[in-house]
Amino acid sequence: MTISRYNSKSIRIMEQLIQDIRDKKFVPGVPLPSDSILAKRYSISRNTLLRVREALCRKGELICDNHKNLWIPTLRKEEKSDSPFFCDHSVKQRIGVLIGGTYDSFFYGLMEGIGKYCQEHKIYFHRIPYNDYFEAVTALRTAQNGDINGLLISPLSGKEYCRELRRLLSMNFPVVAVDRKPNDINLPVVKSDHTAAVFNATRLLLSRFERSVYYFGSAESGSSADDEYNGYLYAMMEAGRGEDIKTHTHRVIFSTNHIPLDHLELCWQAPFQTALEWLPKIKLPASIFASDDYVAQGIYQAARQLGIDLESSIKIIGLGNLLFSEYCSPKLASFAHDSIRLGEESVRVLENMIYGKIHAPFHINLPMRFVERDSCR
Repeated sequence: MTISRYNSKSIRIMEQLIQDIRDKKFVPGVPLPSDSILAKRYSISRNTLLRVREALCRKGELICDNHKNLWIPTLRKEEKSDSPFFCDHSVKQRIGVLIGGTYDSFFYGLMEGIGKYCQEHKIYFHRIPYNDYFEAVTALRTAQNGDINGLLISPLSGKEYCRELRRLLSMNFPVVAVDRKPNDINLPVVKSDHTAAVFNATRLLLSRFERSVYYFGSAESGSSADDEYNGYLYAMMEAGRGEDIKTHTHRVIFSTNHIPLDHLELCWQAPFQTALEWLPKIKLPASIFASDDYVAQGIYQAARQLGIDLESSIKIIGLGNLLFSEYCSPKLASFAHDSIRLGEESVRVLENMIYGKIHAPFHINLPMRFVERDSCR
């Protein structure tokens, strides 16, 4: 009988984590869970986990970004040729994925859909992580110099980013935008149908509670925020409540993009601070559409601090159906993205562009699914 001897617990856990990576328990191109979750999963202290992290990064088994998130490299020398992440001669195309944002259920679903399509169609994809706006601009600037045939992006605003994007497009480099439209730039976009979702949410609140609906959300120009607000406008005007739109609209600029995985609470803090000032000014009871679930969570927290009873005074619907929505009190009604399909369709469009089957810019809008919960009953 062979007896395995370990010099320390760190080595034993390191070998277990390597085996879990080999067994595909973690997905390349997607960040690993936070340190606290990993420490609990492997029953070790944070100090032991830190030693394991450092050792695996030195060995090249993991990489660590500036936010201290851990990633599995999407290209590994020892991977077998049937891996969708290995770049061998059987791979048909190679694409880059320049998509940032908060590492929530939407992001994970999107990456799962991208990975699923790539695996089925033998496409190698490389996620290009970035930690700030300037790294995203640099990634765009150097995209065509890499060994990729096309690029999926989640567009950012800003002159430098838009200039580099226009340069890529002028060189006929295939680019597809995912779940948001870039500012004044024509290219294919695959996104959720935010307009229809907000229209249906507003119409439901109008009919169920027979009062005008407040809109509380982002004023970011040229993004899905405009689509969402248009859905609200259509529903209010259809119901004959157009005169209330101005007094019932509260749009501000706050972004939940690029929030580190260990600090997801930051996503609702800006809406929370704004809602603290806004809620005392509106007429209660009130019906509210929140432009995403983090915004709704900010309203929840502000209402509690102001002593407002949520169940009797506020009826609210969010957007995104993030995991915490089911555990809020009251449980948050929300519209859910089909994020896996969104990822699949995005790669499908990009693949067709690479093969020259698609030329003219167009938009694909995927329906969102309503998840009814206590917050709108």
